[in-house]
Amino acid sequence: MKNSEKTAVVRIFVDLIKADRIIDTGEMVFYDEMRKKYNFVQENEVAATAMSFSEAISILKMSAGDLRRDVLADCTDATVSDGFCAHSEALLLIALKRALGDEESENVSVISIPKKSFSVDYSTVLYVESKFDVETNRQIVDNYRSVYKEFLFSGFQFVYIPNVIHHYKETDKGMFRRMISFLAPSFSMDGVESVVDGLLSMTTESFCKDILCNRLNLENLREANPSLLIKIGNDYVGDVEYSNLLCVEIEDGFVDFVKKLVDDFSSMLSSDTLTVPIGREANNQYLYYGFYKQLLDIFLRRNNIRSRIVIDPSREEIFLPDIGQKLSGLSRRDKAMYVLFLILMNDNGFSFNCPSSRIQMQRYKEKTVRFQKQYEIVYGFMGGDKDKTPNVGSAEIRRPIFSRIKKSLMVLSDMLYNVNDYLITKNSYGTYNVNVEPDMVYVKDWKTGGLLPFSESDIVNRIKGV
Repeated sequence: MKNSEKTAVVRIFVDLIKADRIIDTGEMVFYDEMRKKYNFVQENEVAATAMSFSEAISILKMSAGDLRRDVLADCTDATVSDGFCAHSEALLLIALKRALGDEESENVSVISIPKKSFSVDYSTVLYVESKFDVETNRQIVDNYRSVYKEFLFSGFQFVYIPNVIHHYKETDKGMFRRMISFLAPSFSMDGVESVVDGLLSMTTESFCKDILCNRLNLENLREANPSLLIKIGNDYVGDVEYSNLLCVEIEDGFVDFVKKLVDDFSSMLSSDTLTVPIGREANNQYLYYGFYKQLLDIFLRRNNIRSRIVIDPSREEIFLPDIGQKLSGLSRRDKAMYVLFLILMNDNGFSFNCPSSRIQMQRYKEKTVRFQKQYEIVYGFMGGDKDKTPNVGSAEIRRPIFSRIKKSLMVLSDMLYNVNDYLITKNSYGTYNVNVEPDMVYVKDWKTGGLLPFSESDIVNRIKGV
């Protein structure tokens, strides 16, 4: 048995013993027996305090089958060593059985992240997916009431993002904006509107990608198939409190899958008495605890956000509404350059590298002439006089523009998730480009004041026609 495996087993036993927040003599006797069986030493116990629950699971998933089966059997004994299996112990045990069992471990993962990043109540169950799955969502919608109660009567709180957002959409918009303003009094009207727009446009996919992956760094959910993400407990890694989550991929139909999961969980409990969460959002009421508070707080915290870019030509401004900021310290020539590169994203940017061959040089000159004409159009779009457009084919003019754009964006680096994606950067082939997703760029319609996808705007079509 490897030293790392011993440390992982210690971590798991310690978490199980602490799960119900009571440590009795029976559990201590059991732990001493395990200490002898697995030959733990103090070094393993000290190392276990710096190992997360998910790290321990990952190590044991790579271990021999006999070891995994022994650990699972001993964990089951550990939960009843005091004569009672509590709800919190059953949560950890079902995670262990799903993650370390021979049959289901490939579609199961355990995730540990700092609690301050993702703090939801025990037994919260979230439906997650990286891409919209038509059939699974149809089954959830058609059977939502029965599935919700199936989870509820087993002590779980089931959260389906479309239902949460539907509630926000159906309640009074003025009251919703007033609530956001109350929770974030420093926000401007635009800031409040960006929070409201962000919440009301949220889907399960965007929640999974923009919040769980981009903001909370749960990278293993970036390609998640339809799954349930279950809060199974908290523990400390060193001095930092962590949230532990079980992610189980849905198989064999959503309703049947839920029934099997709930039955497996309920069979572990030593009592028929459960604490059932009864709080639900009602008309013109918004829950502000658990997942619901976490969701609102994520939108109200202006850091590590994947913000949209909004171009407002009538005000000659470029806004990042999801962090309530605009690009400052930029002249019209700078803003026009940034807007042009946002347009050229779909064409993989532009290279200013001067070729050596005569044929390639001719093509390069044609490309730079076209680039200058495109820049003139954008310069006029941003309120400038087309006849006074700077010659950005000149490196002496172009380089300071790039530098000022970078400086303006870097001021927002603490607010933006991966600010480098927003910069005009040069790759190894010498091509300059911006790497945000095209569907994150909008233009403000001067007639309606609404936001139009940049790809559908007239300026983009004009540029493509040059």
